[in-house]
Amino acid sequence: MYSGSEFDINESEIYEERGVPIDLNCFNDDISEESSDEEDNICEVQERVTGIFENLVACDQSWIDRIVVDNSFIQFAKTIKDWVIEQDFDGENSTSNRMLDFVIPDEILSGLFYKTKSELHCAISAWFIKNHVQFKSIQSNQTRLNIECLYTDSCAWKLRATKSKRHGDTWLISRVSAPHTCTNPINQDDHRQCTTSFIARFITPVLHTQIDIKPREIRSRINAKFNITPSYKKAWTARGKTIKTIFGGWTVSYKILLRYLDTLCLTNPGTVYDIHTIDSNKFQRLFWAFGPSIEG
Repeated sequence: MYSGSEFDINESEIYEERGVPIDLNCFNDDISEESSDEEDNICEVQERVTGIFENLVACDQSWIDRIVVDNSFIQFAKTIKDWVIEQDFDGENSTSNRMLDFVIPDEILSGLFYKTKSELHCAISAWFIKNHVQFKSIQSNQTRLNIECLYTDSCAWKLRATKSKRHGDTWLISRVSAPHTCTNPINQDDHRQCTTSFIARFITPVLHTQIDIKPREIRSRINAKFNITPSYKKAWTARGKTIKTIFGGWTVSYKILLRYLDTLCLTNPGTVYDIHTIDSNKFQRLFWAFGPSIEG
């Protein structure tokens, strides 16, 4: 049984992402990829489960009956909110500084400010997609962004943006040349600026409340907003990027697994868990039982 020690997972051995932060539904998967004898695996699992509960029965659980039901435990317990704050999720995977509302600018004008280069690029891309024009990057680095119309032979439109230290390291559109003079037919299948990163940013507010959104619905939402339909592959990839941005990748999920289980034990006295690994650092399966369920 584990009570909460550090448990690092080798990133190179983590299972392939399947669009969710972490999958603990181990009973629906093959018990072991290396074993071809399913019956032996089932017996092994049953023996382990039986062993867990035999150990619980053998332990002295009388202390639970002596617990006084009052508020004395509150100072030791952690709420879900406290636990989330303690994990310091406001790091690289935080969404607190990300755009939660997707806004398409009416015009791309000089003098506009954006908090980050990503927000700037997203706003420009949204405007171009909405107006059925396309651009290409001439220069793009940590302090400058220079773009021009894709059809330079017939259109002289250009834009320059820089990172302004004077205005708190925000990104300023310093120059926009003459308006677009090119005309392009509407391509309802796709658009140069409708990348997986753009789609991921577009659906970020949606996934905060609808984690199970399907690629088909993502394509429908893009079509309703921009009158184009990205490929299924783009929608699927964008969904995976967004989930990783919000919840972190497999590495982050597995690293906080023990913290989560320790919190369960802390807030549910008598709760136990048992983690099985392969080669000491590859997650295989997890068993746990809540204290009240054991007593019941």
